[in-house]
Amino acid sequence: MDYKKVILNILLDKFERSKAYLDNGSSRRILLKLFSKEFSDYNIEKPEIKEFINSIVKELEAKQL
Repeated sequence: MDYKKVILNILLDKFERSKAYLDNGSSRRILLKLFSKEFSDYNIEKPEIKEFINSIVKELEAKQL
């Protein structure tokens, strides 16, 4: 699974549903709660997947996406 695309799509969907999308001047953060139903692949019982997803999130953060 391409987690990078999944994460970006979830964040983009949340942004498009937010007030920040409608009001161009708003600078609110859009958050992805990894332990919620939004991203069910982030599972404590599978540490290798969790570490991989963490590395992807850090990579996206470094690129300021």
